[in-house]
This record gives sequence, C-alpha cells and structure tokens, in this order.
Amino acid sequence: MTLSSRNTRISLSWARAGDIGLAFLLLFIAWRNFRHALVDSEIDSWMSTGDRLASVLVLCMGAVLFLVRRPAKSRAEGIFPQVIAVAGTWMIVPVVSLPRTWHAEWYLGICAVALTLGSAFVIWSLLTLRRNFSIFPEARSLVRSGPYGIVRHPLYATYAWTYLLMLVPRFSVTAVVVTGVAIGCEVWRAHYEERVLRKAFPEYAEYAATTPRFIPKVLTPFR
Repeated sequence: MTLSSRNTRISLSWARAGDIGLAFLLLFIAWRNFRHALVDSEIDSWMSTGDRLASVLVLCMGAVLFLVRRPAKSRAEGIFPQVIAVAGTWMIVPVVSLPRTWHAEWYLGICAVALTLGSAFVIWSLLTLRRNFSIFPEARSLVRSGPYGIVRHPLYATYAWTYLLMLVPRFSVTAVVVTGVAIGCEVWRAHYEERVLRKAFPEYAEYAATTPRFIPKVLTPFR
C-alpha cells in the first residue's frame, strides 16, 4: 500500500466517523424537539405543533443521509468555509433565543404555517439530494432536478426565509444584526459551494446561467 492510498483511507475513515457523529447529533436534537412538541402540544396551536414535528422529520432525514451519502469528490479548502456553513445552519438558535417584541397571534399562526411549508420544501430538497447531502461546501454530483431546477440553492433560500420569519416577532437592532449575519452566512456559503461545483463539474456554468441562485424566476426577473 502506497503512502498516498494509506492517507486516503485514513481521511475517508475520519470522514465516516464525522458523518456518524453528525447523524447522532441530529437524532438527539430531533428527539428533544419531539419531546417538546409532545409536552407543549396542549398550550401551542396545532400549527406550531405541526411545524415542530416537521422539523423533527427534517432532522431525522438529515441523520439518515449523513450515514448513506457517498464520498465527496472535492471540497472547499480551509476552515473558514466550514465555519460559515456551521454558522449558516445553526445561527437560528441565537435568533429564536432573542425576546419577542411583538405577540400578534395572527402573525404567529401565519408564521407557523409558513415554517411548515418551508420544512416541506426542505424535505423535498433532501429527497432530491439523497446521497449528495452535505453541510459543508462539497461536490458529489450535480443535482438539477426537483427544487434544484427552480433555484440553485433551495435549502439555503429556505433557511434565509426562516430567519426572516423569526426576525419579525423579535424585531430589534440586535435581532436585525444577528439575522443579517445569519443570512450573510448563507449567501457566503452558497458562494463557496458554487466554487467547488464549478471546479468539479464543467456543466455547472450552463446550469447557473439558466437557474436562479435563490429567488425563482416566477417571482423576479433578476437572479
């Protein structure tokens, strides 16, 4: 066995260990969310409970996809793209931890419905990605079907939409700053991912020329 092949096997082993660790983390968070949904179902509206259960399904799907995904062909170099990816995913925690400044029941109901629809879009995206799922900017194969035929980054677009929904009832200078950083991380994350995909797949340029980045063409003529 050559030194290069040995290093490759070690790298793949560490990558699989990381996948297993992330899968268990998502399952743990899903279990906690499921317990909260059961405990709070009597005081929350059915819409809010439905949103929590949808998020549990998303987390469980993510855990399974971590376990079955294929090895990456290429990935972004350095630690910064990974930090951006983690921040873009988990900045929702400090956002929802901020105190509410607006308690309109009608908005909270609309928000719960919108979040549930967002979770459905995320589930559609995950089912389309299947073994190509990743949190960090990596290339496995070029997916162009389903929601990826509507926008190039349906997951990141949905995350940004979620951040905006969470901002409104918590509106303050701090909330605006935190939300701005979170959405900025998603935009930056997409930038790094596109660099990796362009390098791995020459046909990505044609895909990018015909498919908007975040906002569907039916909503705006701009990309």
